[in-house]
Amino acid sequence: MIKILITCFVVVYSTYSVAQEVKVEISNLTISGHIEETSNIVSITEKQGPYFEITGNILNNTSESIIIYPSKASYYLTYNYDFKIFKKQLFPLAFMDHERIEILPGQTVKFEVDVLIFSGTPIYYTQKENYTLDLIKILPTMEMTFKDQDYFLTTKGAKQVVIK
Repeated sequence: MIKILITCFVVVYSTYSVAQEVKVEISNLTISGHIEETSNIVSITEKQGPYFEITGNILNNTSESIIIYPSKASYYLTYNYDFKIFKKQLFPLAFMDHERIEILPGQTVKFEVDVLIFSGTPIYYTQKENYTLDLIKILPTMEMTFKDQDYFLTTKGAKQVVIK
């Protein structure tokens, strides 16, 4: 019984240790569309709210090569707004075209994705012209998750935020 318990602990601990050295990060977050410009020109497109362009990285800080499976992975952006958690599924299509990617030790793999962050949520109002305060509420709570058959990686925040 003790032998089984120790084996389980070693497996869980080693998985946790490796996962800490393989990381996902948001290296750049560009936000646009948070303030709708008003003019006398009638636009044929609806107001869509804030638009996030995300550049993400998966870093291999281990001493061994790792394999990730982008086409089978799940990608999410999660944030808290007025004590409610919202989860947006992301689709980095060009990255998802790869069945598998080998990441060598010390190597970083980049992916890009964009999302209308409030689309499909109660935060989105078609008549709202300024989402600045809403963004101030969610940015500190924002997390991005990458999950495939071997890795569950999550990160908070972004290294660089650009507001257009």
